Amino acid sequence: MSLTAELAFRGFAFALGVLLFLSVTVSLIRTVIVPRPLKSLYTDVVMWVIITVVRMVALTRRTYTARDAALAWIGPIIILGLLIAWLVGFLVAHGFMLYGVGGKDIGDSMRESGSSLLTLGFAGSDAENQTVIDFIAAATGPIVIAMLIGFLPTIYQAFIDREINVNMLVSEAGDPA
Repeated sequence: MSLTAELAFRGFAFALGVLLFLSVTVSLIRTVIVPRPLKSLYTDVVMWVIITVVRMVALTRRTYTARDAALAWIGPIIILGLLIAWLVGFLVAHGFMLYGVGGKDIGDSMRESGSSLLTLGFAGSDAENQTVIDFIAAATGPIVIAMLIGFLPTIYQAFIDREINVNMLVSEAGDPA
């Protein structure tokens, strides 16, 4: 590959990384911070995949109780799935940005991104432009986890409110409600 083609490809990778970083950040903010239901394509895709897989598993169950037990796992799996999806999104975004500004290959850039994002610190760079991205990645990982931990009480309260309504329906209509 010629030097100009490689520079153009690295520039494209950096731009893609910035776009992915902004997309995942907007998804995180719309899901966790804003106190109203806002749409996020990133979050919606993750939730759709999880719900579809759990529903397919539930369809293999023969009784209502067994199906209900399988479907009860949707909420916790969505929370963990979103956390993993956001962290992977940030890992890939920072990896593309590091690849775009540095002389490393894509694998080393992803390795450095993961090391910074999870604050492990085993891979780094002496290049000044990469150090800035490493610091941003190192701040991003703990912030994502802290935001989700802060969101858990809200989710739990909504779950309690829902369970109260379900129990009231069961007392009126019988089981299953």
